[in-house]
Amino acid sequence: MKTEAQIAAAIAILDNILDGVPINKALIGWFRSNRFAGSKDRMQIRDYVFNSLRFKRSLLWSFGEHGLPKDGRALLLGLAHQKNMPIDELFNGLGHGPRKISEREKLVLSVMKSFLSNAPNPVKYDFPDFLEDELQRSLKEAFHEIINSLNARAGIFLRVNNLKSNVDECKRILADENIWTEKCFGSQFGLKVVENKKRIEESQAFKKGKIEIQDISSQIAIEFISPDPGISVLDFCAGGGGKSLAVASFLKGVGFFFAYDHKSERMNSIEKRMARADVTIKIIKKLELLPSIAKVDLVLVDAPCSGTGAWHRNPGSKWWLTQKKFQKLINNQREILNSASKFVHAGGKLAYMTCSILKRENKDQISWFLNQSNLFSLEKEKEISPITGGDGFYIAILKKKI
Repeated sequence: MKTEAQIAAAIAILDNILDGVPINKALIGWFRSNRFAGSKDRMQIRDYVFNSLRFKRSLLWSFGEHGLPKDGRALLLGLAHQKNMPIDELFNGLGHGPRKISEREKLVLSVMKSFLSNAPNPVKYDFPDFLEDELQRSLKEAFHEIINSLNARAGIFLRVNNLKSNVDECKRILADENIWTEKCFGSQFGLKVVENKKRIEESQAFKKGKIEIQDISSQIAIEFISPDPGISVLDFCAGGGGKSLAVASFLKGVGFFFAYDHKSERMNSIEKRMARADVTIKIIKKLELLPSIAKVDLVLVDAPCSGTGAWHRNPGSKWWLTQKKFQKLINNQREILNSASKFVHAGGKLAYMTCSILKRENKDQISWFLNQSNLFSLEKEKEISPITGGDGFYIAILKKKI
C-alpha cells in the first residue's frame, strides 16, 4: 500500500473509534475486511491510529474551533502536519488516498500551533478535563515534564528469567539475532530493546523462556519487594501472571506460588507462560477456593486502575476514562485491598501496586486502608516516574502485625 492509502485506512478506522467502537475491534474489523494489507501495512496503519489517539484533543482542537468536523480526517491532517509530512502529496484526492486538502483545512493547520498555545491544559497536554486538578495535585512541579513524557512513545523492556539465564547471556544471544538491547538502570534483570523490537517474540531467547516482555517499572517494583526464598506468594489480581512470574524468577523458583483473578479468563495465558519459564504456579479460578491455600507470606495486589502511568503504552485508554468510571475504580481498589488482606498471615506482607500516577489511587488508598485496619502498618513505598521511560508506577509494602 502507498502511504496515502495507509492514511486513508487509518482515517476510516479512527472514524469508527470516534463513533464509539473499541480500538482493537475497529482495527481487527478493518484488517479482516481488507486482507490485501500486508503485515508492514498493518503495522504502519496501527502507528497512525495510535499516534493520532495519543494527541487526539490537541490535534482536533483547531478544527473544532474553526467549525470543521472533529473526525478521523482531522486527526490525520493534524498528525501529518505535526510530523512535517508532505500533506499536499498525501491528501491529493488521487488513487486510494484521502480527498484533496481544502484551503480552509490548510488555514487551520497554519494556525494550529498558535491556537494550542492558548488552549486549556487538558487540550494542550491531551488528557480528560476531569483529571486536571488531580494530576496537578499528584504531580505538582513535575506536572509538565511527566505529562509530556506520557505523550512520548513507550520503550520495550525485557525481564531476564533468573531460572534460565542472566542479563549478559541474553544480551549476547539477542544480539546474535540482530536484536540490540542495553542494560537498565535500577533493575538487576532488565533490558531495554533499542533495535528490532518486532522480532522479540520470534527470538530463541523468548521461545526458550529466557526472557519475558515486561515494563521496567513492574520489574523495579518486584525487586523493591525483595521477597525471601521459600515463601508462599498469592498474586490476587493475576491477569496474565506477569507479577507471579517475576517473583518466581527473582526467587529462582524457590517458593510456593498461587494466582487468582476474579475474571478467570484473564489468566488463560498463564499456563503457557509458566511452562515456557519453567515455573510452577497453582491457578485458582474461584474465590471460594482461595481459603484452601490458607494464609500466605506475601499477597500481591496489582490493582485495576486508571492506567494514567501507562498512557505512553496505551494512549487510547485515557479517552476511555470518565469521572464515573474513575470513582468506580477507586471503590473497586478498596474492596480488593480488604479482600486480599485476609489472606496475609501474621508477620506477612501485602504489596499494593498500580500503574497510576494519581494520589487518589495510591497514597490516598493506603491511608484509607490503614485507617480501616489496625492489623497493618506501612513498611515502605515507592513512586516510579515515567520520565525514565517505563510506566508511572506506585508500590506500597504493608506488613501485618504479629
